[in-house]
This record gives sequence, C-alpha cells and structure tokens, in this order.
Amino acid sequence: MAINSLSSKYDVSTLTLSKTSLNPGDTVGASISASASELNHEIKWSLGASSVIHSLSSGVTQDIFTVPIAWAEEIVNSKSGRISVTLTTYAGTEKIGLKVYSLKLIIPATEEFLPDFQLVTNRIDNAVPSEIGEYVKGRSQVELLVESLSLKHGAGACSYTARVGSATKNTAPATFDLTKSGEVTVSVTVKDSRGFSVTKSEKIKVLDYSAPTISVESLYRCDELGNKTASGTNILYHITTNYSSLNDKNFPVVTYKYKNADNGTYSDEKAIRDSVAIIGDGEILNNASYIVAFKITDSITTENTFTEALVHGADIPFNIKKGGKGASFGCYAEKDNELTVAWNLNVKGDMVYENIGTEISSLVTDKRGVARYIPCLELVILRLRFTANEAISAENTHTIATLERAPALFTPVTVSIGTGFDKILQGGIKSETGELVISSDKAIDAGEYIYVNGVYLAYRG
Repeated sequence: MAINSLSSKYDVSTLTLSKTSLNPGDTVGASISASASELNHEIKWSLGASSVIHSLSSGVTQDIFTVPIAWAEEIVNSKSGRISVTLTTYAGTEKIGLKVYSLKLIIPATEEFLPDFQLVTNRIDNAVPSEIGEYVKGRSQVELLVESLSLKHGAGACSYTARVGSATKNTAPATFDLTKSGEVTVSVTVKDSRGFSVTKSEKIKVLDYSAPTISVESLYRCDELGNKTASGTNILYHITTNYSSLNDKNFPVVTYKYKNADNGTYSDEKAIRDSVAIIGDGEILNNASYIVAFKITDSITTENTFTEALVHGADIPFNIKKGGKGASFGCYAEKDNELTVAWNLNVKGDMVYENIGTEISSLVTDKRGVARYIPCLELVILRLRFTANEAISAENTHTIATLERAPALFTPVTVSIGTGFDKILQGGIKSETGELVISSDKAIDAGEYIYVNGVYLAYRG
C-alpha cells in the first residue's frame, strides 16, 4: 500500500541484527540495507514500558544498542523476554514504511540478578539450661530465619523452603525439632518470581541426649559393715545410672527413700553419691519387708525416673502373723489371709482336682476321657473322646456337649476326627454356658470318633 508519493520510488529498508539473544548490559549491532543512500532511518528498541529511539541520518547504516540493566525490571515473572526492534524508513520527513524485528533478552543466573539473603539460625533451648549453650537432641529446637532479603531488579519472592536434615517446611521463619545428634545440615532456599533459586546452608552441632535411667543391680539385708546376712537391720544397695553428660555440663541427681512394704510411710528422701552404699541406720525390722525407691533426674529432664525394689523380711523357717490370720515359710508373715512361701516350691504329693460334669447332646454318644478342674490354678483340662451318634452335617455349628464349668471368654479347643487325626475341625467352648461346639467343612459319619483337647481358665462368676 502506498504511504506517500515517494513510496513508489523507494523500497522499505531492512535490518540485520548481530545477535539473536543477549543479556541485560550486552550490546547488539544493527546493519541497515537501504535502497538509496539518501534515505534516513529511525530504530526503536522497546521492551514493555521501556524504549529507546535512535535516529540515523541519510547514509548511516550502522547502529549499536546496549540493553540497560534496568530493563530486567520489565521481566519479573520469567527468565526471558523479547525486545522489539522497529526500523522505520524515511525520505527526509516522508515516511516510506517500517519493518519489525525482535531478539531474546535472557536474564542470566548471576549475582546481579539472583536473590540474596542472610541465613540466621536461632537456638531455642526450651528446657535446656542456657549454660549448656548448645543444641541438645530431642530437647532443643532450631529456628531458621531469612534476613536482609534482596530481590534483584523488580523480582518478587515466590517461595521459601527450610530444611533441617531430612525434614522440610515450605515457610520461613521455620522451627524444627532436633531428632538426630552430631553435625546436622540446616538450609533455606529462596525462589524468586523469575524462578531463580538460591540456597544457603550451614552445619549445627547437636549433642546426643537420653533421659537418665537407674537400675538396681542388687539389694539385700546386711550388717553395719555391709556383710550380707538374712537378719541384717541395714540394707546394702548397688545401683547403676546412665545419663548424658553434654560435654560435662549435665549432672544427675539420685535420691532414695524406703518404707515398710505393709502400708508403711516413706522415709525422707536422701541424695545418693555412691553407686554402692548402706542405708537404714540399723532400723530395718526383721519381721517386715521393705520397698526402696530410687529416683534420678538431671538438669534437663522434667520427669522423674523411678525404680523400686523389694527387700524381704528376715529368714525364718515358719512364722504366724500376729493375730493368727497369716502364715509364711522362709520369712516373716506380713499379710492377713495369705500363706507366703519364700523358698522354691517342690510339691511331692498329687495336685487336688475335681472331675467336672459333661452333659452330651443327642449327636454323640459314648463319652470317654476326662474333664478336670484344678481349683488352685482355676484351670480346666480337657481330654475327651465322643462317638458320632448320627451323621453330622458340614458347614453348620453343632453343640455336642455342655461342660459344668464354663470359660470366662469363648475359648478355642482342638477338635479332630478319626484315629488318624486326618480331619482337624473348628471348635470351642462358649463363655458362661459351657457349650462345646464344633464346625466342619466336611460331614462327619455316624460312628466316627471326635477328639477334643484343650485348656482354659474357668469362669468365677
């Protein structure tokens, strides 16, 4: 289309750029191919709201343009953009026409454009005394902060990622528990709106820590010199403690107290310095057992760790408790309505038991074997054999007998068919009712033996 009266005389000039892409601050050359030397030109370099116009007089065919670094502010949500280059051809003041070109402006991942910040770590002591002055596993926390954040040339902050070891949080500041000891790497990554990421990290030292524990290695009656004796009126203890020293800044506090095991009151709590020592001040009675309670704490643990141990009354062949309601062998009797045996028990005689009644159903006949109840153990032992009185169908549950003593809960028993025990069935005894039930995936023929074996706790209700 004709623009003016000179358009038919001159062609619109063309432009050749020395680069197809460049960075802010780089220079690009432009060469003009004109149809006549008397033509003059205008080159407009533009990106977003920023632009620069170069006017070239007739006969000038070369131009140089340096992209201002500030033009990076026109590209804040991407790592690149396109610069528009418009060449307009004039004959004097008459416009002949124009052509538009472009080149890619790339924001490089350099210090000039990458975000910058300071990673700050803040130790949160919680229950750790400040004089320890270090991170402690399981007790201290670490807070990661981003300070002095600098987002370059118009970029905005897009995201934060904080890490401590393998734990990650997508925020900053961020607080982390410390679950591992030793050298732990902490870091924060800042990602800006262009997509550039910068990570800063450091290592923190975390001291290993476990709550203190105490165990009793031995505890026995002794004389005033610590010699073990069954009639001693003192107690010798040997304890072992474990605790975390935290570079010799954490020390345990161990105490003990004792009382008569038969509803006594604890003595005053006293501190322990030695792992082996004598306590009791000669006031430990021969006719009583004693409970000794040990406690350990340290400068960090808020919970007390207790352990208790029992020292029996002095040895005596046989004793009847005052009042005549309790007795003992091998020690003093301490409780009413109780026979205490301090020695190993070797029973030579037979254990007393009762044969319990078993009412059979019409499905079976010819009950053989035993069903015995042992009162002292509250156990029922079954060794029974029945003969199927008729064919018993498969897949249904059948009651074949009712036992006089039922279990407290439904109790499975072993059920097998035939002398070869080639069929194992499901079976059990119902609570409270004592019904012996069986279930088979195959029919049981009349005349086949049904064996039932089991042991259960009897219901006391």
